[in-house]
Amino acid sequence: MDSHLIDPCRIVCPVTYLAAIEDRLVPADQIRAAAEATPAGRLNSFHSIYGHDAFLKETDTIAAALQGFTEELTERDRQGRR
Repeated sequence: MDSHLIDPCRIVCPVTYLAAIEDRLVPADQIRAAAEATPAGRLNSFHSIYGHDAFLKETDTIAAALQGFTEELTERDRQGRR
């Protein structure tokens, strides 16, 4: 996975990044930098006692973030915005 490089500046679709603040494997600052470099990127950070495993354990938090993101995209489509 470490050799898989994506330039966030080239991502043209809306993206929401999720960062567990206590994640030491993929630090929140690294996720924040990617979100800031992505033209239509936004960051959703949250605390978790599970660190990197938050993405497996914090199902309610992850689901709420993804639901909010998809609802925002749906509303943008209704309004004819991209």
